[in-house]
Amino acid sequence: MASSADDCPFCGPAPAEPFRPPQACATGPARPFFRCGACGTVFPRPRLSPDLSAVVLDALDKRERPLDPAVSPSDPLCRLIARHVDRRGPALDVGSSTGGFCAALDALGFEAHGVEPQATARAQAVRRGTRTYPGLFPELPAELAGRRFALISILEAIYYFPDMRGALKTVHDRLEPGGWLLIKGHHAESPVYADPARTLFKRFGDHAQGIPTPASLRFCLAAAGFEVVHLAGLTPADGLLGRLRAKLFPWTEPSRADRIVALARRLE
Repeated sequence: MASSADDCPFCGPAPAEPFRPPQACATGPARPFFRCGACGTVFPRPRLSPDLSAVVLDALDKRERPLDPAVSPSDPLCRLIARHVDRRGPALDVGSSTGGFCAALDALGFEAHGVEPQATARAQAVRRGTRTYPGLFPELPAELAGRRFALISILEAIYYFPDMRGALKTVHDRLEPGGWLLIKGHHAESPVYADPARTLFKRFGDHAQGIPTPASLRFCLAAAGFEVVHLAGLTPADGLLGRLRAKLFPWTEPSRADRIVALARRLE
């Protein structure tokens, strides 16, 4: 567990090298980013304390959230699950927003449950008909206490765990033996950041704790007891030609993509 706001959220105290000069979000102070010399995760110094992160979440909670679009069975994540995940059963979507991916998991044959800290998003998810509960992972609501899952998904949420190692351990412990973890998110080496002036905070928010790179995500999953089966970038879908290319060839080299996807199996 990280012991101070200057430590890597996965490794705790470890050597780190500068990654970006001080940058600011619209509402926060300028802070520099560093890359952990052990795992490669990128993180700001100082990271917000859990108490201050809660203040940010409270502010987000007051904003109305539009309904996420329905996730098609032809979506690359659904096709990836259909190809590799050899069982169905209970599934958990962490940071499930307005329930779009929970509904897709139900359609794939899972019994999907979502945990979402933002009340307005959670209300949208419930109206959508999904099983969505209040919660800020790794804490889980009483309705899910003691449950184990065939699949846990963390989409656009890996950045916000103050103790990333502890969160991944909880995922490992909550999965059935041989269960699956699906992660999708932006990464710190995205071409979007080829211009050093682009601030990571405006993408991830002041409460970002650690931003993965393709190599750091692979390292952290292996250290947490997972076998990485798939790690690739999502083909950018900009413009009509880009959308066609992404539909035909959804996966690309992570260095060419803004988002990466990892599918990993819990080792016995």
